[in-house]
Amino acid sequence: MGRGGIVHAPAESAVLVLGPPRRGKSTSVVIPSVLTAPGAVVSTSTKPDVLMATAPARSRYGTVWAFDPTGQADLPDGVRRLRWSPLDAAGNWGAAKRIAAAMVGASPAAKGTRHESHWTSRASALLGPLLYAAASVRLQMRDVVGWV
Repeated sequence: MGRGGIVHAPAESAVLVLGPPRRGKSTSVVIPSVLTAPGAVVSTSTKPDVLMATAPARSRYGTVWAFDPTGQADLPDGVRRLRWSPLDAAGNWGAAKRIAAAMVGASPAAKGTRHESHWTSRASALLGPLLYAAASVRLQMRDVVGWV
């Protein structure tokens, strides 16, 4: 908040709000900023409070999307569910292998371990067929996780 009014970041800029839990970050900074933003907003949170408080007002200006990878969030009326799964792109063998390699490569699990390349190669070799199998019969990532 600025003196006497709300201050917004310039277009295509970012704002990060950090603070200890239960100190009013959402209610004092994020929610008022989202409600009064003059343009599009991307807001992230691990809790639904900002979405619940701002979706009705923001929906007057356009579509409100909520990233819900599991499809289990209770969303306010009018909020569109946005989901993405690596399985969406794993419908052929080559793509499944590339996605598996990218997922394993992004994981810190084997970084710095002895024989790192062996373990990342083995993990990719296991994950690729699982991704392909799940994508082929339109399963979900929770099914892949269950197989592992």
